[in-house]
Amino acid sequence: QAGTEVIIKGDENTKIWFDNGAHLEAIGGGRLGLITDEDQIKISAEGNKWDGLYFSDDSSSKSSLHSVVISDAKTAINVENQGITINLCDFYNNDKSILLTNASDVSILSSGFSDSNAIDTPYEGGGKFENINIADNSFSGEGTAIAISPNQRDIDKITIKNNNISDSHSLGIQVGGGGYGSHLGDIQILNNNIRSSNGISIGAYSWLDKKANSADLIIHENFINSSKNALSFGHSDYFLEGNIQISNNLFEGNSSSITYSQKTESNINNQFEISQN
Repeated sequence: QAGTEVIIKGDENTKIWFDNGAHLEAIGGGRLGLITDEDQIKISAEGNKWDGLYFSDDSSSKSSLHSVVISDAKTAINVENQGITINLCDFYNNDKSILLTNASDVSILSSGFSDSNAIDTPYEGGGKFENINIADNSFSGEGTAIAISPNQRDIDKITIKNNNISDSHSLGIQVGGGGYGSHLGDIQILNNNIRSSNGISIGAYSWLDKKANSADLIIHENFINSSKNALSFGHSDYFLEGNIQISNNLFEGNSSSITYSQKTESNINNQFEISQN
């Protein structure tokens, strides 16, 4: 409840684990813009960094964290094979904030991240990712702020919107990637304020919904002010006509606005609909 403070002492391998149907309801007080120390639930460590919170092994379980501050962990929150709602939380002095593995029904909302590589997924063996909403957050760490990039795994129904990403990050948003890229479904990247050295990176090996003139990847109304590449496509293989819609974005001060660096077997010119940027 609000005002609770948990301090982890002792071995660096200490973790708090919820599995076999267990879940956590950590609900502090306050609301957006009006949160005091007394409203928050705080979890930290003395001495060595602790392993963090682990949620795993039951797709029917879904934990909720509201107004929680987590610090001093190797990975503050690990989510595997289930969903979670994180709202109005703060993460600092962790090696990583959130690691998602084979996760679905995830909402990360109105939270602050000063950790490096804040939201991440495994490169290999990460499983499928779907129904993930990352919105209204602030990122001020280093590395990549938001990465959903498992190699040759499915990514579907992902929304990343209204996030503020500072110039301290080397990359703002990465969707897809790895050696061959990911299998992408419906992806929406909307109205983000991105000032990282590189803005948005897309890496796709294939498209889950192969319908021509269906805008599966929508990049819309983002402000991108990066010193290097604003929007880059490393893989976009096997897309069909009209799969990618890039519209109403503001590109400012970038060395390049849109970069396409990988030869594909598709007709590149027909994959993209670029308008009103």
